[in-house]
Amino acid sequence: MGRNIRLLLVEDMAADALLLRAELMQTSLRFEIDHVQRVAHAVERLLVGGQYDVVLLDLSLPDSRGLDTLRRVREVDPHVPVVILSGYEDAQIGLEAVKNGAQDYLMKGRADAALLERALQYAMERAASIAELTESRRRYHELFDATLEAIFVHVDGDIVDVNRSCEVMFGCERAALVGEELKRFVILEAPLMYDSAGGGQIQQGSARRADGTIFPIEVGSTQIVLDRQAAVLTTIRDVSERLRAEQHALQLTLARERVEMLREFLHAASHDLRTPVTTLLTGMYLIQRNLTDLNQWAKRLQQIVEDLLDMERLERLDFLMARTDVNFVAKSVVERFRAAASERRVWLTCDVAQVDLVVPADAVELGNAAAALVDNAVRYTPAGGYVMVATRQEHAMAVLEVRDTGSGIDPEHLPYIFDRFYRVDPARSTQAGMGLGLAKVKLIVEAHRGRVEVESRVGEGSTFRLVLPMQAMVGEGVS
Repeated sequence: MGRNIRLLLVEDMAADALLLRAELMQTSLRFEIDHVQRVAHAVERLLVGGQYDVVLLDLSLPDSRGLDTLRRVREVDPHVPVVILSGYEDAQIGLEAVKNGAQDYLMKGRADAALLERALQYAMERAASIAELTESRRRYHELFDATLEAIFVHVDGDIVDVNRSCEVMFGCERAALVGEELKRFVILEAPLMYDSAGGGQIQQGSARRADGTIFPIEVGSTQIVLDRQAAVLTTIRDVSERLRAEQHALQLTLARERVEMLREFLHAASHDLRTPVTTLLTGMYLIQRNLTDLNQWAKRLQQIVEDLLDMERLERLDFLMARTDVNFVAKSVVERFRAAASERRVWLTCDVAQVDLVVPADAVELGNAAAALVDNAVRYTPAGGYVMVATRQEHAMAVLEVRDTGSGIDPEHLPYIFDRFYRVDPARSTQAGMGLGLAKVKLIVEAHRGRVEVESRVGEGSTFRLVLPMQAMVGEGVS
């Protein structure tokens, strides 16, 4: 040992103390000895004198006798190794002293240098081993309780320990679980599977919480040794969320297949129509001005083809996302339709929020969605009416609102106006399309994890809202 060993000698007999000092000097160890004659003085030294490596303790002192002397020292410092010195030739006292925390027991007059050296070294080594074991157990319990999976430790099917995650998963405290049979909480079609080497297999099963609810689990079991007897450590993983995610993924796959079929149809139909439409427009350029109706129908047909192509493109969810200012989008759309509104004698105004409303979005597609709403509002608002475009923040959402004083929408049509190819009144105007405008708006907004809302009263007008989440996107500029 490289440093001096700090030893506290508690001995009231001066002659015995001198003899012990002499014997200690003959050992190969180097000691720094503090000597006291009463247990009260020993307690004081242990409290204020710093940490000692070992204590040599006489059980018969003026202020204390027998095992009570050891108890008073252990109360002050339960970790310091203690070697008992006594004039009693009684093996039972030595056994009781060891049971009460002493590391060894030596008889006065028989403790030569070699015996002292061995007893003190063993005492310090055993104390260090106990400290390491205690720390190891503490770390084990920390890891045991920090594990996210529920853990049962059981012997012959009876639960002897659980971790904190187990309490949370099953909805009851450790005391209510320990002592119960494992099969009360874990339901398996086959017995637990593991081998003697400690390996185990993952099994599927169900578990029952304290409130009686059943949920799906994965179970793994491993053989361990606990307090010198065979035990089993069983881990439980709740797979409810994973199974729901797998079911959702299957539903998404089926939905993508249906969308792909529709996309292929739209692709084929739009390309088949593009050529005759182009030819028709070229021919109409040469027709006299009194055939304006034919020109309008050709343009309508062209718009239908463009709507079909837009739907195909939007179905691919090919968006260029960036930080986009909803206030800027609203102002841009208003300026875009200001001339058309003036021509129809409709008041078009804009009222944007006083704070930036930045959302992660494809600025072009978001502008197209807002433009579709403003276009409808301007076209179906009578002369003298008004259309207002406003923005505001509601909690963590940005809202772009288009309000008009048009004829409104009958309540029976409201649940369907965002459906593809749905038209409120197909015969009311030559401006009516295929019923894809609002469907495109809904598709664009939902692709941005938002929603579109509508309120309408017949004879009073309609209000459409685009509601978008305001989520930060690192490293993007504001569009």
